[in-house]
Amino acid sequence: MPAAWPLRRIEHWKILNQARAIENEMVVLAVNQAGLVNGTMYGGGSMAVTPLGTMRCLHEEENQILRVEFDMNEVDKARQSIQVYQDRRIDMDRL
Repeated sequence: MPAAWPLRRIEHWKILNQARAIENEMVVLAVNQAGLVNGTMYGGGSMAVTPLGTMRCLHEEENQILRVEFDMNEVDKARQSIQVYQDRRIDMDRL
């Protein structure tokens, strides 16, 4: 997910990316703009987050290439440990 989150709200950026990974039970790769652009300081903080919300990689400097490897079996494990579809009410889908 590319983004341009300002430095003053960078903690929100981190939390929301972790939440997106957890609620969708998937790996999230998030890239944020860094440095001063047109009077706004952007916070960087590009990251890779596991399906259970753990930050596998976080970069807080301006220019760097991040490399991270994921075992995509982590997605299946997360989906088995948080079985959101068990609570689904199929009879309510048409409302």
